[in-house]
Amino acid sequence: MIDSFFNVQLGVSNYEIIAMNDFFRMFVLQFFSQFMYSQMNNVEFLSPEFIENTSYILLSILVYWFVFNRTVYFSSKDGDENYMSNLPQYLRIR
Repeated sequence: MIDSFFNVQLGVSNYEIIAMNDFFRMFVLQFFSQFMYSQMNNVEFLSPEFIENTSYILLSILVYWFVFNRTVYFSSKDGDENYMSNLPQYLRIR
């Protein structure tokens, strides 16, 4: 595993850390994609439309983690704990 340049320790649960990582991952994806798109197509970098769209996506991620995922939990009837999906293991917390 590669060490990070910065290590920020927060007084929150692992569940909230996972939600924050997902939030920031999507923010970086949106930000970098917008940067590349604006450079290739000569459009405004941080346009109001981009800010609005990104804020809706980030809000949706928070709703997923703190409303939907806390309300509905999917599991296998077989109880197969050895299922090796392509999802990271940390997404299966309960």
